[in-house]
Amino acid sequence: MTPDVNIPRAAQAIKVVHVAVGAIVKEGQVLLAKRASHQHQGGLWEFPGGKVEAGETLTQALTRELLEELDIHVVSTTALIQIQHDYGDKQVLLDVWLVTDFNGEPKGQEGQPLEWVPLSQLTEYAFPAANAPIVSALTLPRVMAITPSTGHKEQVLEFCINAVARGADGIQLRSPQLPFEDITWVYQQLLSAQSMFKPAVACPIWINSTHLVNKHNQWLHERCQTFTAIHVCARHLALVALLGNTKLKTNTGTHQQARYIFTASCHNADQLMQAAQFACAAYLSPVNATSSHPTSTPLGWPAFARLISKAQLPVYALGGLKLTDYDTAIAHYAQGIAGISCFQ
Repeated sequence: MTPDVNIPRAAQAIKVVHVAVGAIVKEGQVLLAKRASHQHQGGLWEFPGGKVEAGETLTQALTRELLEELDIHVVSTTALIQIQHDYGDKQVLLDVWLVTDFNGEPKGQEGQPLEWVPLSQLTEYAFPAANAPIVSALTLPRVMAITPSTGHKEQVLEFCINAVARGADGIQLRSPQLPFEDITWVYQQLLSAQSMFKPAVACPIWINSTHLVNKHNQWLHERCQTFTAIHVCARHLALVALLGNTKLKTNTGTHQQARYIFTASCHNADQLMQAAQFACAAYLSPVNATSSHPTSTPLGWPAFARLISKAQLPVYALGGLKLTDYDTAIAHYAQGIAGISCFQ
């Protein structure tokens, strides 16, 4: 796949510096370059790339920049994420692509230090603020299985195991039919079998807020303390601040998690904007028509792409999808896909 797919770009809405970025991944590691001290955001680590020049396609810009900066020839790429960021003195649109195959050995052609970093250690490095969502996109699952609302705890666990065997690299424990003790049992069983998940994926197991909020819309703090990764359903978005712990941004652009790591369910631009204040990723639905929500109007892929182009965080496609929709989702800059029925 090449980065010339016809996707609406945020750069068309406002004038920004359009930057082609390569997240170069090899054997569980990603290549970082250190910015010179005299540059904008100098002294911080970054993913290599550079400005898309007038008359260039994204493919041409990415290929040229990585050849000039690293002396490598790009062979294969897939879409990762688009990020629009306002530094105050500069606005940028980062068009980020995974470089999954290349020829040559990367060398800092401009004297910049290079380092191959395990994906699991990316959060230990200081990046420009606009790069933080790239770190999330590289370390979060790409295919999320959401546990069904039927079945007892053993059946839900079996669903999870089968989903991983079919390609899921993350699990969201939803299953509102299970009492808290049973959903916790499933969680513990998955933790004990964590080796079945990909080692480069951070936080493969998430708990839905349905199990952590009571009928009075109050967080059950003792329950919350069992988990580190919480998926906030749309009706609980406004309650996140009441949990007393959101994502903290440092002045280097890196993120620190005081206690919990969040994802969030969203259905529109306002909710995506709200999610970006505290979550490392969001789900946007419904992309297609679903039998579970027959009255909901599906977004379709063009509207999905437009919404996430300004989302400021990785976004999973959800709603009426099949596993075969994965490539389509990635081509529209989704983090990946999420679903229940596609694993049943």
